[in-house]
Amino acid sequence: MRIEIIVAADEPAVFFSSVRAAEMALEWIDVRDGVYTALYGRAGECYEIGEDGRDVFIRPTSANDSDALLALLRAFLRAVKVEFAEAEGLEALLSRCERYCIE
Repeated sequence: MRIEIIVAADEPAVFFSSVRAAEMALEWIDVRDGVYTALYGRAGECYEIGEDGRDVFIRPTSANDSDALLALLRAFLRAVKVEFAEAEGLEALLSRCERYCIE
């Protein structure tokens, strides 16, 4: 399954196949409590997350931080004990994470 949204959390990351899938799976109270610290698209594009006391909403911003996304993917892969080369780029690391993607 293709990852479209990467959410930094205490796991250290959660992967979703779409913005809508993330909005449906993430809990508004966790958004309010600051559990999700950053959201990225596949190329490092940044998203903001909010809630209205019932629903979660995710919107793109104009920022991009591919270096932070690379660091997050490496931290996740280390946490789940998947080997990778430090020189691997975003696409290679994302492909290693696809089995953890939530539809």
